[in-house]
Amino acid sequence: MANYYCRQHFFQSSKSLDLTKLYHATKDSDAYRALPTKVSKQIIKCLVATWRSYFQAMDMSLWAKAILTNSLR
Repeated sequence: MANYYCRQHFFQSSKSLDLTKLYHATKDSDAYRALPTKVSKQIIKCLVATWRSYFQAMDMSLWAKAILTNSLR
């Protein structure tokens, strides 16, 4: 469910959700209430870190592509 919120937010704004917004969006759902609090918070933290690393990888690939394009000229 948290990944769904992250993806929808990304498709709408091309940005990632931060930890606080994602937690507040998912904290009242049945899926996260069924889990212990520490577990659900850890899942959200890992998901935010994964999305953050995805955006960093995309930035690095764009940066590398720009360097390769400029070096070929």
